[in-house]
Amino acid sequence: MKPSASSQLSGGDPRLQANPGLTPPLKPIICGTDFSPAARAAADVAAAIAQKLGARVQLVHIAELPRLPMAQQELEAEARRLHAHG
Repeated sequence: MKPSASSQLSGGDPRLQANPGLTPPLKPIICGTDFSPAARAAADVAAAIAQKLGARVQLVHIAELPRLPMAQQELEAEARRLHAHG
């Protein structure tokens, strides 16, 4: 017998299978992305799990801004201050 889609997605974990009336309402599933093929595959899995569980997916992408010299100096000074306090 072929495993069901939900057991494939959940790795057989019964906590991740849809159980109407038993599954608590889920908050969004947060899925980080860098738009790579691996991240797209992870987003597909997150979307499939969300669909099974009645949740929604929020994609998150973080981009590093160029460091400003003054900000870098302030960060280093703050790190030294915090380090001095133990």
